[in-house]
Amino acid sequence: MGLENGYSPEAEYEKKELIEKALESLPERERTVLECRFFKQMTLQETADQMGIKYKERVRQIQLLALRRLKLGGILSEEILNQFENFK
Repeated sequence: MGLENGYSPEAEYEKKELIEKALESLPERERTVLECRFFKQMTLQETADQMGIKYKERVRQIQLLALRRLKLGGILSEEILNQFENFK
C-alpha cells in the first residue's frame, strides 16, 4: 500500500506539512529565498533578480541564515536539513 521502493504517500505528505510549518516560522525574506531556491529550483542569481537583491552572494547568506535558524530551532529533522544543505 504505497510502499513500493520505500515510497509512502502518507510519509511524503507529513514531510511536506512539516516543511511548510518550518517555512512559516521564518521571516518572510528567508522563507522567500528558500522557496525560490529549493521549490522553484532557481539559481542564486535568479533568486536575487526576483527579490530585487543586488548581489547573489547576499542570497546565499540569507539562505544559510535560514537553514541555520531551522537547524537551531530543531524544527526540521537532520535528514530534511541535509537535503536542503546539499542542494547546489
